[in-house]
Parts: sequence; structure tokens; C-alpha cells
Amino acid sequence: MTVADLACRGRDGEAAVKSGPKELKRHGFLLRKRRRRPDGTLGAAA
Repeated sequence: MTVADLACRGRDGEAAVKSGPKELKRHGFLLRKRRRRPDGTLGAAA
């Protein structure tokens, strides 16, 4: 699902959809970690 798809499905625009996770992260409700594979490269964001 993309930002544009979420914006089309809701009442808020793309800017609001993009700012939501940033606000959650700023207040400590969202934590993003990158997992490393055994060879040291980065995997998918979780």
C-alpha cells in the first residue's frame, strides 16, 4: 500500500498521511529498526 493509496482511501491528504508516522516516532510510539542479514547487509525495515 502506498502513501497515495492511503490518501485516496481516507479524508486526509498525502501530507497528513506522511506526517502521521513522523509524529508517532517523535512521541515514542513508533520504533523503526533495520535488521542485518548474516552477511552484514541491511534487510527490510520492521
